[in-house]
Amino acid sequence: MSEVNNFMKIYFAVSIRGGRDLLPLYKKIADLILAHGHSITNAHVILDNVMDRENVMDPLEIYERDMQWMDDADLVIGEVTTTSLGVGYELGRAVEKKKKIYCFYNKTKEDSISMMIRGNSRMTVKPYESEGECLSEIMKIIK
Repeated sequence: MSEVNNFMKIYFAVSIRGGRDLLPLYKKIADLILAHGHSITNAHVILDNVMDRENVMDPLEIYERDMQWMDDADLVIGEVTTTSLGVGYELGRAVEKKKKIYCFYNKTKEDSISMMIRGNSRMTVKPYESEGECLSEIMKIIK
C-alpha cells in the first residue's frame, strides 16, 4: 500500500484545542514521517505550546496559512480520534482539493467518530487498537 517511493509533503490533521491528550501519539507519528524523509507542512501541530502561539495570531492569518499548507501537501494524514470542527473542515477541504487522505482513529472511541468521516469513500479510514498498530499502518503509506 505504498503511496510513492520518494519525498512527500504531508499535511497532518489533528485536534489542537481538544486533543492534546493525544500529543504523545501525534509526536510519534510526526517522528515516523520525518524519519522516512518526508516533511510535514504544518509541523507546528506537535509543539507543546502551539495554542499559546496561535492564540496571539489573527484567525484569518491562521486560516490562510493552513489552507496554503494544505495546497502544498501531496497527502493528508489525519488522526481523528478526538472530535474537532477544525479537523473536519480540513478533511472536507482536502476532499474538495482531491488530496489523497488517510484517517486513523482509536477503535475504542469508534462510537464518537463521525459517520461523515467513516463513511466518506474519498478517504481511507482505519481504526487501530494500539499506537503500534497505528504507526505500522502509517508506515505502509509513507515507506
